[in-house]
Amino acid sequence: MLNKSHAKTETVQESASPLRLNLICALNCEAKSLIDKLRLKKQNQTVFSTYVGHWGVADQSVLVTVLITGVGAMSMAAGVAWLAAVQNEKYLNSVWLNVGTAGHGEFKLGAPFIVSMSQGVFSSRRFYPPQVARRAVRLSPCMSLNAPSSDYPETGGIDMEASAFFDVACRFTQAELVQSFKVVSDTPSQGIEHLTANIIAEIMQPHTEAVLVFSKALLLLAENAVQKPNNELVMPQIRATHSQRQQLNDRAKRLAFSLPAEKIDHLSSELLRLSQSVSDEKKAANLLLNYLDTAILNLQPTLHDSLASATQKHAQSRITQHGVG
Repeated sequence: MLNKSHAKTETVQESASPLRLNLICALNCEAKSLIDKLRLKKQNQTVFSTYVGHWGVADQSVLVTVLITGVGAMSMAAGVAWLAAVQNEKYLNSVWLNVGTAGHGEFKLGAPFIVSMSQGVFSSRRFYPPQVARRAVRLSPCMSLNAPSSDYPETGGIDMEASAFFDVACRFTQAELVQSFKVVSDTPSQGIEHLTANIIAEIMQPHTEAVLVFSKALLLLAENAVQKPNNELVMPQIRATHSQRQQLNDRAKRLAFSLPAEKIDHLSSELLRLSQSVSDEKKAANLLLNYLDTAILNLQPTLHDSLASATQKHAQSRITQHGVG
């Protein structure tokens, strides 16, 4: 569509590693810097434009697939479902990362963000991707529209694919491993009319490394899931309301998914000790929730504001050089 590729096609052998990374983009220009950086090869005889290669992460060779779905919810849903069918459930803990551009009512042009909530404009269903993996960029909600728009929300992003991506990809792997990394391509002061394939590629390029760093963090979660599929955080037997029980179970699941077995054992012991330290069981439930919330917060690094600021300035300067703004 915007960017036709005539690259030589080549078949890539599957890796013995149980880890797989699926990078899903609507446009080729959104994926160009990732394809170049990872030296991926275009695959022949595929329904969707697909690039595949191996990426060395720690001591493993991860099989990476970049899928170009086309614009819009239906194209995104069809592409994700097709790729999942091709992979045939061989990679039950695959990482699915949507990478692309979005408009935003608050963030500046070229600013990256990870989608914290996604909803289709005509859907009541909302997706809240669990933020367990380490990250160094901001979070923002994102509304998926059916057509390009110059009507921006005050504090959130807009795109056309994220909601469909979450809806389908979450059916094939753990919710923690389904995420969306967006870069702001248009704002109320710089609308969509300035966008071309070359400008989109320029907007995305400075964030290639940040996408890969986030991908590595997600792959670490996936590796933990592969190595300890039955790991479980043991909750003390206490009286709790239905709401408290749901919150406790949700936090326990997130920690069990993210931490190695020895830390889970230690955490289980600490929870038992805390539950026995108070006589009021209602207070005990709140105490456990606070403790688990702190443990989850400790999974996240301090946001690298200076690095994010430098990256954004670099992106802005590159865009300005091309006559935008």
